Amino acid sequence: MTKVTYYFRNIDDPEGEIKQHLNSLGSELDFSVIDICLDDNPDLTDQFQGNGSFLQIGPYQLRFPFNDVDIRVAVSAYQNRQKPRDGEVTAAVESEKKVVKITGADKFSYWLSNNYVWFISIFLALFLGLPFLAPVLMKHNEKTPAQVIYSVYSIFCHQLAFRSYFFYGEQAFYPRALANMPNVITYEEATGNSALDTASARAFTGNEVLGYKVGLCERDVAIYAALLLAGIFFQLTGRKLKAIPWYFWILLAVIPIGLDGGSQLFSLGGNWPAWFPIRESTPLLRTITGALFGFVTAWYVYPMMEESMKEIRVNMARKLAIKRKLILMDNH
Repeated sequence: MTKVTYYFRNIDDPEGEIKQHLNSLGSELDFSVIDICLDDNPDLTDQFQGNGSFLQIGPYQLRFPFNDVDIRVAVSAYQNRQKPRDGEVTAAVESEKKVVKITGADKFSYWLSNNYVWFISIFLALFLGLPFLAPVLMKHNEKTPAQVIYSVYSIFCHQLAFRSYFFYGEQAFYPRALANMPNVITYEEATGNSALDTASARAFTGNEVLGYKVGLCERDVAIYAALLLAGIFFQLTGRKLKAIPWYFWILLAVIPIGLDGGSQLFSLGGNWPAWFPIRESTPLLRTITGALFGFVTAWYVYPMMEESMKEIRVNMARKLAIKRKLILMDNH
């Protein structure tokens, strides 16, 4: 028997008269009705917001208000499509007792579509937390696991000591002299090394006096922290923020970090002309541009991810609703 799915809003069918009429018409045209209230499912409500009630008959969709002629034509067309052609062996039409199959992959996809922000946030929290664990381990003389952390994170970050935060020392950071920060011990003064020796700056993890280096640089810490906080904010607001245009992302995220970070590239050596601008950013500027990049990137990406995840939730919600109705029909 053909199945007709009736997605309805209470405002369109407050007394259930349309549903009763569809059931009556189904007896005549040999179809059964699966009624699903859109108002009872937030995902379906969001998906079909403003569309009103409608009938789904195979590939055909009839929007409210629909009449008997529309229904007869759509049902007849769908039933004709289901009939086997002459001399052709076809699969049997699914029976009333067959319920919609929901696989383990379906369940996982549905779970992930509802929890992906928390999943990403937990990953970011762990990824951000481990570099801060490294100086703690160094302080407590657990150098082997600390070095493992430094080694792993060296894949993701330059780890230059003069662009990193320090724990347990005289200062929270030791910038280059080129940064021109008054009343601050510079990296050169603290270590006796030249900042142009980048290999030593990467390898230097600190000591009892200066403290111990965080496994990510100042800018990366700001980026991942902003991504983490922005994700939590997005989740707490019901995942309803709209995505910003791509050019806003370029303007607010890419350009500031590109200017601040890119303008430092020429300060690490090279035969540049005397008039060439050489500069070194400060911990504050790196933190601001990194946090701006992380927050705006999250604002750009998360709403787009939500649109994709919403499609998964809507499809699964329809599947679950149809399955529940079919089970009820079987029991009656």
